[in-house]
Amino acid sequence: MRESYRFELDPENKILMLRFQGNKLTDALLQEVYDAMRECSAVIDPQAVIADFSSVVQVDLSTTFINQLANRPPPVPRPTESPGVLVCGTNTLYGMARMFQMLAEVTHPRVRVVRTLDEAIKILRFPTVRFEFLP
Repeated sequence: MRESYRFELDPENKILMLRFQGNKLTDALLQEVYDAMRECSAVIDPQAVIADFSSVVQVDLSTTFINQLANRPPPVPRPTESPGVLVCGTNTLYGMARMFQMLAEVTHPRVRVVRTLDEAIKILRFPTVRFEFLP
């Protein structure tokens, strides 16, 4: 399922971005992405993380899985220092992400949910960002 997402990095600000390229999000794909984010973050040690779900139009996530994910350790090395922003364009995904945010207040304290990538960048307060594809 690796073709459904990719990682990008703003090397100057150390912002790691996960960008979905597929249009369907499932429990299995989100599990794979979460694990891949953990591996990537361990190497990069990002200052901030953006997960861009804006291309997702079909959501097939279970509330049980969202609850389990909210109780797992964050995929970043320093969750209390590194903010994470979830970009969710559809109402369904936005609602699921907000549910995750509320359930994960203790385990993922710096997660925010927004509708657009521009909003995400404003929240992070970096003056300029430039993302490059990570192979």
